[in-house]
Amino acid sequence: MSENLLFSKVYGCIFGSVVGNALGVPLEEFGDYRLYGRVTDFVKDIPEMCDDDVEYLELYCKAYIEKGSRISPEDMARVWTRDAFYGNMFYCLQTSMELVKNGVPARYSGVGNCVTGSAIMGIAPVGLFHACNPADAYIDALDLSFMHQRGLDAEAAAVYAACTAEAMKPRATVSSVLDTAIEFSSDTPMIIFDTSVKETFRGTIGKALDIAAKYTDVFEARPELIEKCTQWHQLDPLEVLTLTLAMFKVADGDPTNAIIGGANIGRDADTIPSLAGALAGALNGYQKLPKHLVQRMSEHTKGKYEALAKGMCRVISSNADVLEEQMHEYREFQKEAVR
Repeated sequence: MSENLLFSKVYGCIFGSVVGNALGVPLEEFGDYRLYGRVTDFVKDIPEMCDDDVEYLELYCKAYIEKGSRISPEDMARVWTRDAFYGNMFYCLQTSMELVKNGVPARYSGVGNCVTGSAIMGIAPVGLFHACNPADAYIDALDLSFMHQRGLDAEAAAVYAACTAEAMKPRATVSSVLDTAIEFSSDTPMIIFDTSVKETFRGTIGKALDIAAKYTDVFEARPELIEKCTQWHQLDPLEVLTLTLAMFKVADGDPTNAIIGGANIGRDADTIPSLAGALAGALNGYQKLPKHLVQRMSEHTKGKYEALAKGMCRVISSNADVLEEQMHEYREFQKEAVR
C-alpha cells in the first residue's frame, strides 16, 4: 500500500468518524427519527466536538502513537485514566475507571458492567493498526474491550474492528467488509436482556443486511430497519453494530450516504454515523468524505485529526516494516534448513 493511499484511508477513517459524530450528536436526544425527519447538514453553526465517541477514538490513537506498537489494555488504561474527561463518560465507563484507579487489572475492569455500546465506540483505531489483518484486529479489540465492557459489547467491538481492518485493504469492497462481519460474528445462541431475541449474533447481522439489500435510499430503509432490527434499548451494542452495517450497505459504502443514513436512523444517532463514517472513510479515503460537512469543520479540528492520522500512519508503517523483517528472517531460516 502506498504512503498516500495509507494516509488517505487512515485520515478518512478518523475524520469520517468525527464528521459522522458531529452530525448525529444533536439528534441522539430525540431517539425516534420521526421527530426530526431528514437532516443532511449540521444543525448548529459550530458542530459539537466534545462527544465521548470521538474522545475514545482519540484516546486509542494516542495510546498507539505513544507506544509505537501493539497496545494492551494496560497501555490504553494509562492514557485513558490520564487524559479522559471524566464528566464526558457514561456511568458504566466511570465505574470501570474507578476500578482501574483502585487496582483492578484493566483487562477485567469492564467484566461486571451493564452492557451498552461503550466498547464499540471509538474502537476503529484498532482496525487501523491491524490494517489488512482482520483476524488480529478482532483479537486485540476483544482484549481491549474488556476494559470497558463484557460479552456482547466486546464482541460487537471486535467484529467492527475486523471490518475496519478489512476496509483498509487497497482492494477492499463493500461486500468484503460485510463478509468479514459475518465471518467473525458468533453463530452460537445469545444471552441478552431482550429474551424475545432468539437469533444468533451472526443471524442478527445477516437479517439486517438482507433488509438493507432491498434499498438504495437510506431514508427509505429506515422504517423496516427500525421495525425489525432494534433491540431492548438504543444503547444495545448489537443494535448499534447491525444498524451501522445496514446503513453502510444501503449506502453502498459511500461516506456521505453512510453518515447521513446513520444520523437519520434515530436511536443511538451519534455513535451509528460515527461508526458508519469511519468504516466508509477507511474504505474510500479522505477525499470521498462529504465535502459540505468537511468544509464546515474548523481548520483547528482538521489539523488536530490530521496530526493523529499521520501519527497512526507512522506506527502502522513502522510495525509493518518490523513484520516484514521478521518474515524475511523466517524465510532465510527456512532456506538454510532446506540446505
